[in-house]
Amino acid sequence: MADITKAFLQISVADEDRDALRFLWLTGPPDAADTKSRTLRMTRVVFGVSSSPFSLAATIRNHLNGYQTSHPHAVNTLKDSLYVDDFIASSSDVEGAFALTTQAREILSTAGMNLCKWATNSSELKAKWLQGDFDFTLEPEAHGCVLKVLGLVWRPETDDFVFNLKHLMDSFKDRVNTKRSVLQSSAKIFDPMGFLTPFTIRVKCLFQDMWQRGISWDQELPDDLTQGWQQWCMELLQLHQIAIPRWCGTDELQNGRGLHVFSVASERAYSAVAYLQGQTAEGKTVSRLIMSKSRVAPIKKLTLPRLELMGALVAARMGNNLLKAMDMHTSQIRMWSDSMIVIQWIRSSAQRWKQFVANRVRYRDTVTDPARNLVTLQWEA
Repeated sequence: MADITKAFLQISVADEDRDALRFLWLTGPPDAADTKSRTLRMTRVVFGVSSSPFSLAATIRNHLNGYQTSHPHAVNTLKDSLYVDDFIASSSDVEGAFALTTQAREILSTAGMNLCKWATNSSELKAKWLQGDFDFTLEPEAHGCVLKVLGLVWRPETDDFVFNLKHLMDSFKDRVNTKRSVLQSSAKIFDPMGFLTPFTIRVKCLFQDMWQRGISWDQELPDDLTQGWQQWCMELLQLHQIAIPRWCGTDELQNGRGLHVFSVASERAYSAVAYLQGQTAEGKTVSRLIMSKSRVAPIKKLTLPRLELMGALVAARMGNNLLKAMDMHTSQIRMWSDSMIVIQWIRSSAQRWKQFVANRVRYRDTVTDPARNLVTLQWEA
């Protein structure tokens, strides 16, 4: 993992475009009599402007095209593994990782973009970086450190994701049992991969109950909702014990590697979860949690089969995205549902059903990519 130093400021704005970045600059305090204003122009891409991330990505891709022939692997990895100015990638061996990081640093440095704050879970790679004069985020010998990876807390030493909720615990000191407090507290849990879905979906349902009862923002919660909210807060203290391995073991799963996506629904919510499964060289079957998503059931009551279909739609979208992200073929994915009604809906023509079902079944036909020769995802019960 690495970060481009002052990435936006490394891009110069063309002279003919600088008038769009004009601003007023005061020579002194606003209330001073001798204060005058000057009109200045930005000469570099401005941090915080909506178009800046696109300008950065387009500039980097244009620069990388010049190295496609000489360093194809490094260029392809940079294109797939750069998130604005963050570089996050992995390799199956230390030598390959060192070659990749060295080439990536050299390629971007020719554009004036220096990769710094390097971090890794490999002590051997750290030793090679020391010899190559890489800029570390932390001292290489530091143990027990945690780093932020796109908002997720990563422990390099144990190579897993954990949840540091100290900031949330501090806010609980002055917690009150109101709808505002519930929303403020639950919104502080950042879980884009859905590792905490069984826990976070409960507070989403609790918040929906508050809306249905017409409770105002600062009104004291009724006893039954207060009990559920306090129970959720007590269990929150245990989340620091959860650790999710970062490495999915794709190299270890040599035989029968496949992605299994399950969908499920109830009257309160519907969700989907994805696992990577395969067999090691010794014949041991191993599964890894990849991600999950959940949604609260609409206030307007739907039948359970329709909610199951909504969960299947979430599963299909998630499975399609994971296929691309994990570079897997559609033959390696299996979609699972325990609703035979949903299975029959998906396997039949959308024209047979009413609009609600038909619109969601049609998504089946959009989960294709001609360039990769993908076909309809296979659903099983």
